[in-house]
Amino acid sequence: MRTLAAGVLIGLVSFLPVNALAQPTQAEVEDPYEFFLTAPQLTSDESNDIRGELWDTIEKIREERRIEYRRAVRAASRGDPEAQNNLGTMYEQGYGVTQDYAEAVRWYSSAAEQGNSYAQRNLSAMYADGRGVAQDIINAYMWIIISAANGHDGAIEARDNMNDLFSRTNNENIMFQTQRRARICMESGYTNCD
Repeated sequence: MRTLAAGVLIGLVSFLPVNALAQPTQAEVEDPYEFFLTAPQLTSDESNDIRGELWDTIEKIREERRIEYRRAVRAASRGDPEAQNNLGTMYEQGYGVTQDYAEAVRWYSSAAEQGNSYAQRNLSAMYADGRGVAQDIINAYMWIIISAANGHDGAIEARDNMNDLFSRTNNENIMFQTQRRARICMESGYTNCD
């Protein structure tokens, strides 16, 4: 929440009087949110006006996120892979919902198994980092191979980097086995991916 508020602050800084930002201390530079809340250079009325605009903006953003979430849930529940991927992203980032990596993995998996290359890339990252699932470099590699095969540009670069890593570390056997798993997964229409 603090990051969001600090981001909104940047947009509101233009409303501050020129002398309100004169020679900030190091602490003010490191924590603009705290600086804004204390805002000692502003008069009480100016400070309250800006704080009020900030909180109004935050509430508008929260409401927009709640609406986006409800739309995504409806579409994802109908099986829309793009909506499922978006819902996974919402859960992964805590965007409009409480952050929940396991729920993000669930939605990414649903979309990935329908061929959504973005969800496949996102699922790969979750396996690579061990967020919402046990860390598993083999599943991460398999899903990045599949995402790249489905044309996701970022996945192509990540796949190539992983290929180089496996080659340099003399793990070609793992690389070839995982590539075979990815091929079987794709040929089965994503029903045989374990």
